Amino acid sequence: MLREIKRLFKERNALNTEEIANYLKVSEDSLDGMLQILVRKNFIHKVEFDCGTCSSGCKSCPFAKHKDLYEIVH
Repeated sequence: MLREIKRLFKERNALNTEEIANYLKVSEDSLDGMLQILVRKNFIHKVEFDCGTCSSGCKSCPFAKHKDLYEIVH
């Protein structure tokens, strides 16, 4: 499954956990460990957004869609 995730990142450069989970037909929670392996291997990194105007639970700001966004390390 790690190979499939790496292939997805090579095709699209950046993905959020929802996109990966939908593609692989797994839960977002089950992806966490696999994504952390790829982070430790410096293949991807989590994109951090600084949104000081809303709480993390509102899901109404433009950053909410990208909350769990990862991109390939160049």
